[in-house]
Amino acid sequence: MPEASNGKFAFMRKLAKLFIAAACLATMLGVAAEKEPRYKGRSLSYWIGELPNTNEALTAIHTMGTNCIPICLEWISYQRSALERKFPGRSRWLTADDAVIVFGWLGDQARPAIPKLTKLAMKSSDPDRAERCIEALGHIGPAAFTNYLDILANGPPVVRAEALNHLFTFPDLAVDALPVAVESLGDPDLRVRKAAHEILMLSQVSLPTPVVVPAVTNGLIRHGHSRARGPHMLPTSEEPPEPSLH
Repeated sequence: MPEASNGKFAFMRKLAKLFIAAACLATMLGVAAEKEPRYKGRSLSYWIGELPNTNEALTAIHTMGTNCIPICLEWISYQRSALERKFPGRSRWLTADDAVIVFGWLGDQARPAIPKLTKLAMKSSDPDRAERCIEALGHIGPAAFTNYLDILANGPPVVRAEALNHLFTFPDLAVDALPVAVESLGDPDLRVRKAAHEILMLSQVSLPTPVVVPAVTNGLIRHGHSRARGPHMLPTSEEPPEPSLH
């Protein structure tokens, strides 16, 4: 009997913990919902769920405008721990992706978010967060390009690699980033070298040769390369070389 009583007590204690956890979660969700801007009485999360099915959802996001920025910055700042990278929390991950969607629809209207997005990217140890922030900057448009170049040149290796992967997030300005991509071919970090190699290969397909060659030439000169000028000096499909140690 004592063993049965102990078992029943342990079960009741676990059940109480579950109720407390559920109550805490409900409270947290309620607080999160209160932070969100509203349109016609419905939260930003509701209108995201309606995209892209209704024009009213677009109207809602544009009407809420810059009021969406604080909660979207909170969502997008989610950074997975080492454990979460193995067992990702899908709900927070998806909410972080929702923030990128909102910045995409706000576009230039989200310019006030540029400094914070830049800071979040630069301080990220999670490539997924860096990617989201860089994508959001690209959605904002040309006003964010200088910040993108700062990330590309000065971020930690994992962030610079993501920035290189997303060079064409700024399609009309990508050529201006090619010299930095060329310099990255000599980066000590393999991830950065690989990303630079791949984006320069892609640039040969995506951009006209008369545009690519001068940009790459300038980058090589700045980086101290003395190879002959011309289309043949562009990266080939071979693996990126080890960086020079001179």
